[in-house]
Amino acid sequence: MRLQSLGSSNGTYVNDEPVEEYLLRDGDLIKIGRTILKFLSAGNIENSYHDEMYQRASERRFCENGPCVGVLDPDGKCPICGAFADTQVPSVKG
Repeated sequence: MRLQSLGSSNGTYVNDEPVEEYLLRDGDLIKIGRTILKFLSAGNIENSYHDEMYQRASERRFCENGPCVGVLDPDGKCPICGAFADTQVPSVKG
């Protein structure tokens, strides 16, 4: 994947080096302004790990009993407040 700077006043950096255009490699750190992104190729094991963690988190159910936000056990019971609830976390991934 090719990264191209659009000439912002903050500049575009890859691995702390200023760039105008750059062919990204797995693990490159991209800095745009104060934001740092890490480029991961599709076959990267770290990318697979993040996909798996997202999938697991989106399947968790949370208690909505007042201020409690405990993760429900498999039976639907909150280990923090003891209430039973069945609230699915809404998916934000397309």
